[in-house]
Amino acid sequence: KDILSSTSTYFDIPIDKIISNSRSRSISYPRHLAIFLSRKLCGTAYSEIAYLFSNRHISTIIYSVKRIESMAECDPQARRDLSEIREMIYAAGSLRRD
Repeated sequence: KDILSSTSTYFDIPIDKIISNSRSRSISYPRHLAIFLSRKLCGTAYSEIAYLFSNRHISTIIYSVKRIESMAECDPQARRDLSEIREMIYAAGSLRRD
């Protein structure tokens, strides 16, 4: 919940839009980030993430994780977005830094 909430707040997009089936970049990029953070910060299973994000196919979840991993390697904006959303999640207090 905190990951979706923080991503929603950061991008100023309602949670229901993030989990929607919209393919617009303004919605899909935040969704990919939320999926990536769900996997990396919580270790959530792909199948559970798929269910939480409007019952998507597991291959879509895997694609999102790999996409953000590759973007974070070469795109400073993606790294900055990930860092700032992580800070918001940690500030919410449900996850600890390890």
